[in-house]
Amino acid sequence: MKTHLLLAPLMLANLLMTIPAAAGPNINPGLWEFTTETQMQGGGNMQVPAETHTQCITQDDLVPMSQTASKECQITNVVTNGDTISWDIVCGGQGGQMDGNGEVTYHGDTMEGSMVMAISGTNMQITNTITGRRIGNCNGQPSASSSSPPPPKQTQPSAVEEAVTEDAADVGQAARDEVKQNTIDEVRKGVRSIFSNIFD
Repeated sequence: MKTHLLLAPLMLANLLMTIPAAAGPNINPGLWEFTTETQMQGGGNMQVPAETHTQCITQDDLVPMSQTASKECQITNVVTNGDTISWDIVCGGQGGQMDGNGEVTYHGDTMEGSMVMAISGTNMQITNTITGRRIGNCNGQPSASSSSPPPPKQTQPSAVEEAVTEDAADVGQAARDEVKQNTIDEVRKGVRSIFSNIFD
C-alpha cells in the first residue's frame, strides 16, 4: 500500500511533464507595418482610401491599432487562440459611438485579418481588411506609433533673429499705418464729394 502511495505522485508528475506548455502565437515581435482597407456599407456604399501605420508589436500587445485609434478606442476581451488574436472594440468620436470586434492571424513575419464595426443609431457598418508585415526592430519605439516624423525641437532664437523679427514687425506696422491713413483720406474725400453733390 505504501508503495502505491509513493508511486502515485511520481506518475502524476511524469504525466504533467509530458503535456506540452501552451505556446504563444507564431509572431516575430518588432516594428510592423499595417495596411487597412475600409469599406462602408449602409446609406450608400463607400470605399475609403487605404491607410498605413507602423506599430511596435510584442507578445503583450498583439492588436494592430494606430496611434489615433488608440486614443479614441477601447480594446477589451482580447483572446489568443493559436496564431489568431480576437478582440472587442468600442470607439467614440464626432461621428458617434462605434462598436465591433476584430480578428487577425499571424504567420511569423506577416499577418492578415479584419475588423467589423457598427455606428450606433444608424444602419452603417464599417469593414476593415487588415494586412501587415514585420519591417524591423522597434528601437525603443512606443507600442502604438504613427509613421509621422517627430515635431522639430524648439530652439531659442539668436539675437540676430530677434532683431530681424523686430524690424520686420516695425516695417509691417508702418505699412499697416500707411494703408490705414490712405483709407481714411479716401473716405474723407468721398464724404466731401457726397456733401458737395448734395448742397450744390
